Amino acid sequence: MPRFMRIAFFLASSVLSLAATAQAATITVPAGGDFQAALNSANGGDTIVLQAGATYPTASGFTLPNKGSGTQMITIQSSALGSLPAAGYRVHPSDAGQMPKLVLTAVNGSPVMGTAEAAHHYQFMGIEFALAPGVWTSEMVRLGTGDVLHLGNSCHWPGRSSPRVP
Repeated sequence: MPRFMRIAFFLASSVLSLAATAQAATITVPAGGDFQAALNSANGGDTIVLQAGATYPTASGFTLPNKGSGTQMITIQSSALGSLPAAGYRVHPSDAGQMPKLVLTAVNGSPVMGTAEAAHHYQFMGIEFALAPGVWTSEMVRLGTGDVLHLGNSCHWPGRSSPRVP
């Protein structure tokens, strides 16, 4: 094979290899940051890290957007996930300081977290879902149709025992 063909073949295979290898991103949202913007910009395989102990308020609820037909999870997790109980163990109210808190601040029938139609492949790890004082809702998390949502062992609803997810 002539040298120029070997070089062309090498370049073509390198480009194809790079195109097939997408890099997952870590999106860090500091206290006071825009969590909804992070949800909107995340892609499959990305991890959104929320600051442990920080409060992320919303008057109308956060929405998990539909990211299309991808099959990689978008993970939303605490910056102190390693300080929370291991998989298979429930969190305790004393662990709340190691979790960021998603807080609904207005009574309007919205959940703290909802999904756009057909949103899927999200997982939450080490996140607290809460209501501001005087606020109520009939559902903390509202899932639409066709959703795949994993609430890990280390999610917390104040006043309720945490769900145990295998």
